[in-house]
Amino acid sequence: ILIKRRDWIGVILIYLMRINGEVRLEFRNPKNNSRVLPLVEPEIDVWVENHAAFAARYVMTSVMCCRLDGIDTGCVGLNSTQIKLEKLELGWHELACGLFENDTPLCSETVSKFQVVAQAIETEDGKRIAELYVQEAERIRPLMQWWRGESTFFPGGLEQFFVAARGPSPPSHHHQQQRYDSDHKIDNKNKSWPWLGRKDMIRLVIGVKCAAQNIAARDAMRKTWLSEAIYGTIAVYFIIGLAKSELQPFLEREQALFHDLLLPSTSTLFENVEDTYVNLVSKTKSFLTFALNEFPTASHFMLTDDDILIDTLRLLEALPTLPITKFYAGQVWAHHFNSPRLPQRDPKHRNYLPPEVYPMSQLPPFAIGPHYILSADCAEFIAKNRNQLASVGTLEDVSVAMWLFAIGVHPQHSDQFMNARLFGCVEHAVSLADLTPIGIIEMHAARTTIKNENSTFFNTHSTMTTSSAAVCDKYDQLKWVKTPRFSLLKEDAVVSLDPDGGQSRAPIAPLTTTTLNIK
Repeated sequence: ILIKRRDWIGVILIYLMRINGEVRLEFRNPKNNSRVLPLVEPEIDVWVENHAAFAARYVMTSVMCCRLDGIDTGCVGLNSTQIKLEKLELGWHELACGLFENDTPLCSETVSKFQVVAQAIETEDGKRIAELYVQEAERIRPLMQWWRGESTFFPGGLEQFFVAARGPSPPSHHHQQQRYDSDHKIDNKNKSWPWLGRKDMIRLVIGVKCAAQNIAARDAMRKTWLSEAIYGTIAVYFIIGLAKSELQPFLEREQALFHDLLLPSTSTLFENVEDTYVNLVSKTKSFLTFALNEFPTASHFMLTDDDILIDTLRLLEALPTLPITKFYAGQVWAHHFNSPRLPQRDPKHRNYLPPEVYPMSQLPPFAIGPHYILSADCAEFIAKNRNQLASVGTLEDVSVAMWLFAIGVHPQHSDQFMNARLFGCVEHAVSLADLTPIGIIEMHAARTTIKNENSTFFNTHSTMTTSSAAVCDKYDQLKWVKTPRFSLLKEDAVVSLDPDGGQSRAPIAPLTTTTLNIK
């Protein structure tokens, strides 16, 4: 059961897992004897013996009640997210929570004593994130210099993208190899992803919803799963739209090389779609319209966020087995957690749904926005009726579910679509969300190593028994997963870790302040 709201100063995460024994509560945040910032976001694990049975029995009838420093903060239902903590004063505090049904406790109360400090770098996680911030800024500095036009060299060369990505070409189609001089300067006359010359072979078109400044995320995906679409049956585009004027020269430079950005210069469909979060619905409609026109033989269309790692080869293997009509699938929380999702009623939240816009008390089951897949007929219904289909506030994923409900299509949940923020390193997932750029790169490298070892083993043995858990051996949550429990000021990172206070460093583009969700 997931109960999570980033808009409240207090957020409670209820995560049910199967273990032996009675119901038990455990603080994930704030941990006992830990240091936290004044804006505390409580996260509590509820451990139960049987996930489905507990959810069916208690989710609509039980409440979570808490006390902060001996004062009641109130009780909320497990299908609600109304717990709120005010900004806490510096010093030590005690938070105690319990689970009740009709005033009867379902388990023992759990207590966390924690210290509130002023700066993120005074906390263990904050200091680590500050270090990661500086490391990431240095890692992507050559990329940023190229993107801003300060360097004519694309870092690392391009063999990993175009030459390796093409793979075997059909005999009837000839691709010229990308040409380089000794300094790896780019020859812009002969460049393309494999799908740009094989549109009739495309079966799946993936649209990555990506903010214009997130060049590091696009670079990570191009270096990993995107470059594995070697057989030309998957096409991938980054949905940008109309970016701020100061970023447009950088995007056009990027587009001249990769040709995988959806901009106003790509199609008139994106001329009036500004690159903002509130325009995700418009981005989705425009992408599906573009993709259907460009790839009329595609059987499926997929929407993802820009923090995704996809196991491309497994997705290719699964594609022929998917229904080709009335198919809509992804990570459906209402099914996964046996609990309906509720509309956001806080006016300060970016997903605010006022009652006059959405009067119902529950949201329909929907595949969450980070990753979902549609059959062509579903995509066509949205594209053809894009001017008539109203959105559910700014919620693109809920809007898609509502639109498809009109034609009798309901979302199917797949445990192959997972997110690292809640479930950590899930090695088996076909699509894993919530990853930082370096998380995408390092987890992909781990997967590739295991696949190569398995391939070698399989060639010399009759069975294959290598452990898939090795993919997560080097899992580093703060490094790999987006959205830490607090926001870290850029000044905290630079001033605390640089002897000269950061004065000798070249300016860091806005991108690096979002790479690890650092403000």
